[in-house]
Amino acid sequence: MTKVFIVEDDAAIVKQLASALNAYTVVSVQNFRSVRQEIEAETPDLILMDITLPYFNGFYWTTEIRKHATTPILFSVRQMMR
Repeated sequence: MTKVFIVEDDAAIVKQLASALNAYTVVSVQNFRSVRQEIEAETPDLILMDITLPYFNGFYWTTEIRKHATTPILFSVRQMMR
């Protein structure tokens, strides 16, 4: 079954994405200091990555992931309304 990693710090968004992706195996990455290691250990087919993560942003993690994998990455962007 296709495995999708969700790298997102907002639990409500993770829940919504996981619900929408119920036909897939969904793994939520919660340890934002070791994203690359978790992805290497599980080998997902797709990564949904939030850009604004604690510690390091999604662009940093994409650079790190690309050193070892070619897994497709889609960015999740949430913009606050003013």
